[in-house]
Amino acid sequence: MLKSTLWQYLKTDSSIIYRKSITIDVRNLCYNKSMTKKTIIDISATVIHEPEKIPLQKHAYISANAYDEAKEILKDSGYILTEVNLPGQVSEAVETHPDIFMCKMEFSIPELYYGDLSYLSTEYPDEAIYNACISGKYFVHNLKITAPDLISWAESRKLKKIHVPQGYTRCNLLPISPAAFITEDMGIWKALSQHTDLDILKISGKSAILPGHTHGFLPGTAGIIRNNRGEIRVLFNGDIRRHPDFNRIKNFINDYNLDIIYIPNKPLMDIGSIICIN
Repeated sequence: MLKSTLWQYLKTDSSIIYRKSITIDVRNLCYNKSMTKKTIIDISATVIHEPEKIPLQKHAYISANAYDEAKEILKDSGYILTEVNLPGQVSEAVETHPDIFMCKMEFSIPELYYGDLSYLSTEYPDEAIYNACISGKYFVHNLKITAPDLISWAESRKLKKIHVPQGYTRCNLLPISPAAFITEDMGIWKALSQHTDLDILKISGKSAILPGHTHGFLPGTAGIIRNNRGEIRVLFNGDIRRHPDFNRIKNFINDYNLDIIYIPNKPLMDIGSIICIN
């Protein structure tokens, strides 16, 4: 497999969004649809410096398999999209899931950590080593499997590490505020409930679909977005009204002054989160 280590970047019409040095398969790069094939080839060159740049535009990473309506909502909210699709790097069910390949600090400094693809594999736990959930000062993951480079990065930012038994942590943990979360997973709920400064909503599971599996996870259907008026919302890839705990979910989110937005009349589909830089 052809791979290259580089300071990967996405070039847009009005800004350059720089990323951490990672190892990628340059033939299966996830990329912005507006980019040309020539641009992708140019990206494969090595950039020998580490630029300290902040994105000048809003950017969103979303599964290539997400509903078109969800992608349109993001575009209408001012986001430039990168549709993730990295076949062969991890198992087929999650090869388009952004939260498998990167972590975002929610409700904090808008910073992303990009995983090193050479550390991933098609088997668990290796494909979940970057699937941590970061919100405010908290870093939540199964610390027995977390990639050493991600641990070092979290420690350098003085994040408080919390161990949970679920390796696919971000897949099943949706941050609503710096210290409030929604999960279906009993192990995650028990671990976080030991911290009195956290507010955790435990909901019923098996309401989201995930092709190749009997079901997905509700937190993996969603992400935090900001519209052009600056309003923060939780975007669900599917109709959250179909969830048996809809009223509890809606009230919990509203309690933190967030609104919800969803795709009517579509099944909730786990797409590995929606990761946005505002």
